[in-house]
Amino acid sequence: MKMIERLQHNSNKSVGAYSERDSKELRNANSTFSLRENFSRGPPSGETMHAPVYFPTTRHFLWMTKCVGMKSRKCISRSHIMPAVVLMTVVCVLFCIIQACSLSHAGQIGRNSSTSQLYSLRQYLVRNFKGWSAQNDQIRRLTMVKEQNRFPSCIIFGVSKGGTRAVCEYLKLHPDVVAPSDEIHFYDNLTLQKEKGVDWYLRQMPASKPNQITVEKSPDYFQHPQSARLIYETNNCTKLLLLLRDPVERLISQYMQLVEKNPSLPAFEEWVIDPITGEVNVKHPSVMVSAYSQYLGDWLSVFPRDQIHIIESDSLRVHPLEEMKIVEEFLKIRPYFTEGDFYFNVSRGFYCNRIRATGKTKCLGKSKGREHIPVKSEILERLHKFYLPYNQELNRILKMKFPWS
Repeated sequence: MKMIERLQHNSNKSVGAYSERDSKELRNANSTFSLRENFSRGPPSGETMHAPVYFPTTRHFLWMTKCVGMKSRKCISRSHIMPAVVLMTVVCVLFCIIQACSLSHAGQIGRNSSTSQLYSLRQYLVRNFKGWSAQNDQIRRLTMVKEQNRFPSCIIFGVSKGGTRAVCEYLKLHPDVVAPSDEIHFYDNLTLQKEKGVDWYLRQMPASKPNQITVEKSPDYFQHPQSARLIYETNNCTKLLLLLRDPVERLISQYMQLVEKNPSLPAFEEWVIDPITGEVNVKHPSVMVSAYSQYLGDWLSVFPRDQIHIIESDSLRVHPLEEMKIVEEFLKIRPYFTEGDFYFNVSRGFYCNRIRATGKTKCLGKSKGREHIPVKSEILERLHKFYLPYNQELNRILKMKFPWS
């Protein structure tokens, strides 16, 4: 009993300050005693007190676990306890982080992975580790993701006059998609790449939330093979949308656009046929853009096939809802589009958008969906014959068959 009183009197002493004599006296203490503050009873009379739970303070507990001179198997050395505690803590933390990342991955497939996973990780850690004051604050600072400019998760890279504007406008109806209002043309413009750099390109992207993806549309990327490599180096997880249209119709549509910018161009028949050779004039870049297989092989040599989704332009024009549902699945964004988001404009001859929040309708510009100029049948036959081998090669590469091929 004197030993207990001496312990309480010396409670401010460090754990290692107790002597071998104290240890022996405590080990042989068999008397019953009462702890006024923490316990109503002590150990039963006649039992040796080995368990540290009968000590009134943490300091006494640590002293007891030091077990100087004790040989009881119930008594574990503090040098054994501390490493075990540290190891268990590390294992628990690693397990929770792995679980959080798994949950994040399951809910964020297809999104700009790193940002979305950080956001989900923050949510999980903050919810499960509220007791970690300093650590929790640090987690909040490191994983809190606000609206910011992000590289595109999806790029509509071609082809020009194939319906790229329509797809982009449809996607912008989706609450989980943001897109710049203009074509950036960064990856097909060497001057922009050298003088302004990728930081400038990133600033052209609209701010997005963690649950949103950014989509860019620059259809001229298709005929610039170096664009594929540059996009891949920027983000090798980028998904690509490619719209393919009847090559002859696409060429006529682009010619009409060129005439608007340059009215001095000759008539289509004179423009498309080389006056010297009498063959299709391949010197015009617009003519060769419709030779899709010539460029698509370069893109497939850089990107895996499952990262490129092909949309047939006529199918999009006639069945926009069905095609956009497929695009939703390809981009791994939640289903959103319904029949009410599209309506057929009789005067324009194609589908337009309906904005849910306001009920207002929005159609593409006047240059979209206009009637084509009349072209002589013999010129059309020569063009179809010219594009036939390219169409056959396209079918072979994609293992698809198009109505115009």
